[in-house]
Amino acid sequence: ARGRSYWALSPASQPAEVAPNGIQIGGVSDATYVQGSAAEPLLYTAIVPPPAPSWRQSTLCALIEAEDLAFLSLWSPTFLTALLQPLIDPTNPGHGPALSALHSALTSRRMSLLERSLADGSFSSLWPGLAAISVWMDGPSAGSAGQLRPWFEHVAWCPKGLLATEGVVSFSWGTSGLNVPAIDSH
Repeated sequence: ARGRSYWALSPASQPAEVAPNGIQIGGVSDATYVQGSAAEPLLYTAIVPPPAPSWRQSTLCALIEAEDLAFLSLWSPTFLTALLQPLIDPTNPGHGPALSALHSALTSRRMSLLERSLADGSFSSLWPGLAAISVWMDGPSAGSAGQLRPWFEHVAWCPKGLLATEGVVSFSWGTSGLNVPAIDSH
């Protein structure tokens, strides 16, 4: 409630269309599905990177410029790793080009905070209001989440439950990260 959020959603893999019954399938953005609903005001709190040839660069710039970033919702922690790896790993071949591109895209203030964060090994000065990151944290995702945690020591890590197209299958319960089956939840 004290800042904006970023929700990683799957990019459209096919063009939008209208079904024979007139229902819109797909759209330019996921905002299409909440327009006119009670959830529409939440759109104004979302960080939405502008369309660009390099979605990674565009997303990274939008996130770094978001001084008021408060919440990240991603499915897999490897998505966040893929975004940040060229920055946090100086041995990564993309490290120099990524920093160079950011120098020309970011304000000098945000670039200074990014450089300070990289030197400190923590993003707490870049995103001091970041309260929570919601990702898968079990099974194969546990290692990826564990590698990112030192960079976000000031943040609560919220494990996602298991979701399926048909509905919620499990949800996180309590501080133990226990995933409870969603039996009779509907």
